[in-house]
Amino acid sequence: MPTVLICSTVYQPVASALAKALGVGDLTIATIPHPYSWSGLSREDVKERATGVVDQVLGGLTGKAQPKAAAGR
Repeated sequence: MPTVLICSTVYQPVASALAKALGVGDLTIATIPHPYSWSGLSREDVKERATGVVDQVLGGLTGKAQPKAAAGR
């Protein structure tokens, strides 16, 4: 089943290591700038960060993404 993990840039190295250790090293990991929370970010900031990973997520779900997707905007 196609799966995409979304995490912030701070957690991407850990996510990659865990994916590899668990036998899913080809897992698409869509990364967003850290921190990602409603606290301190405007709605527009959150929308921009989410929009920045849409292509990575869709690509991962449709099989058109590179295994370790680059960081989002």
